[in-house]
Amino acid sequence: EEFLVERIRVIGQDPGILAGTLAAGKAQLEARRPEIQAGLKDLGEERERLKATQRRLVRAIGDGDGPRSLVEELERVEVAIDETKTSEVRLRDELKGLESQTLDEASLRAALASFQEIWASLVLEEQARILHLLVEKVVCNVPKGIVDVTFRPGGIRAFAEETSEDDDDPVSS
Repeated sequence: EEFLVERIRVIGQDPGILAGTLAAGKAQLEARRPEIQAGLKDLGEERERLKATQRRLVRAIGDGDGPRSLVEELERVEVAIDETKTSEVRLRDELKGLESQTLDEASLRAALASFQEIWASLVLEEQARILHLLVEKVVCNVPKGIVDVTFRPGGIRAFAEETSEDDDDPVSS
């Protein structure tokens, strides 16, 4: 625990680490963008294919009731179209969220500067929540004496926002 708290504090004090943290966070977020865009393209193509199938089924059924198997197939296609639309909305929301996760240096520096003070005032459950918010994984290489900490890109931003919200709240001051 002390190691992680110290690692977090050091990030805010060293300009090189701070810049590297910002760049790494941005790179992680930007790496996800092409995946989302490709997913949206695939979903759009799938939706168009399903709509074409839907049109063919509607024509085949005609004005009457049509064979029950075609009506059932049409129902399955319509459900698949709705699921595709839902997936597209989810991916578009994630894409919008990427822009909101970009963190500026001043916010990061302020949040990390106050980290030790905030940490000391938290109960154990809140400390666990903050660590989960900030840290994605910790890898220990005992023979080499190396500990590698990977931070969540959006976690540092969320912590910075929580910190600034607490500063704006006169009740918590």
